Amino acid sequence: MKQLFKIIFPLLGRTKFLKYIFLGVLSGIFSFLFINLVTKVISIIIAGDLKNISKDYILIFSALILLFVWTRRTLSLAIISLSQKFFWALRRQILSLILKSGYQQLLTRKALVYSAIVNDVNVLTQASMTIIDFSTSSIIALACLVYLISISWILFLITFAVSLLGIIIYHYGSKRNNQNFQIARNLENNFIESFKSILDGFKEIHMEPKKGKAIYENQIDDIANRAYKNNTKAFTGFLNNQITGQVLFYILISSVLLFFSVVLEIDSIDTVRFVFILLYLLNAIELIMVLLPGLMKAKIAANHITDLKAELEKSDLNEMNSKTPISKCEFEQIIVKKLEFFYGEEKK
Repeated sequence: MKQLFKIIFPLLGRTKFLKYIFLGVLSGIFSFLFINLVTKVISIIIAGDLKNISKDYILIFSALILLFVWTRRTLSLAIISLSQKFFWALRRQILSLILKSGYQQLLTRKALVYSAIVNDVNVLTQASMTIIDFSTSSIIALACLVYLISISWILFLITFAVSLLGIIIYHYGSKRNNQNFQIARNLENNFIESFKSILDGFKEIHMEPKKGKAIYENQIDDIANRAYKNNTKAFTGFLNNQITGQVLFYILISSVLLFFSVVLEIDSIDTVRFVFILLYLLNAIELIMVLLPGLMKAKIAANHITDLKAELEKSDLNEMNSKTPISKCEFEQIIVKKLEFFYGEEKK
């Protein structure tokens, strides 16, 4: 994630980005306070203490709803503006580097540049939006765990153990998924290269259709089949991790209701509150799991853009431009001796 933040922060501004994170956290806090208030009122109803309409609770509920709507809407509008700013700022930055690069540098990296502008920029733009939701959900999950301690520290330890088990399962599964996403990114480069071959050489293909058919059957068709299998495997891996986490929490909730509440002699009101918070915690964790594949793809995209920028910045063009140009009156003739050209080693 380090490369991802290195790209996002300079383009969007650390202050603004942290401001949006703060709004996301506020939105999560108001949402958590709402569910906390709901569990409290339910506890009062179960105890039979709510006899009349409470104006205080109506005001509190109304205030929390209004605050949640305000923060959420403000955050959503900011994210829309942020994503568009990021999208075009990153594209302009790459194009600016292209204009400063040498001819040979660009010639050997056309497919990489095209893929970066079309694919990687879109992936990173989506990540700039989801990082805020990811941070918000993480704060909510942490707040839920802290709140669970106040209800029952034994049940909290059980919940923490289940969560830790889910994290371990995810960690080992994500290694394979990340490798598959890296392969997918390389296959995308190969596809762009073949695609550009068809566009750039379409005149020749039009005159000799067999050339286009050969590119399609020997390159594009093979890339499409490999990408389909690889991407399906990657997303299936994340889906399995997500379902595993859900099953673990469903088992935990069922155990709290049917087993631990009896064995540990937990009060029925505390049991209801605990289960409510568990459901809210599960919702936050599910959102985190849904966002993780996109963030993993963004990490790979960020690495590719960082490497591409580093390669383009090696140009000697700036040194050439810094030399004093020769005027027409000083120019006499051009002499070329022992001219050689080397294409360089092609990277596979």
